[in-house]
Amino acid sequence: SVPDLENADLILIAGQNPGTNHPRMLSTLEKAKANGARVIAINPLPEAGLLRFKDPQKVHGVVGDGVQIADEFLQIRIGGDQ
Repeated sequence: SVPDLENADLILIAGQNPGTNHPRMLSTLEKAKANGARVIAINPLPEAGLLRFKDPQKVHGVVGDGVQIADEFLQIRIGGDQ
């Protein structure tokens, strides 16, 4: 659930692109980061929203540099890291 994610210590995101497929999750991940969570993203392609999230509904999201969501990005090779 959303409250579980917001209060998690560690979040693994494997093979998903929240910014593209479910952008509502980015604000939840931003809140989790503010609560001290570490986020590890595992994906063949870097997801821009996980590397630098800028929430247009907040002043710091429009003016600032945004929030780095993923603490670690593990880029797997398609067909090579199975």
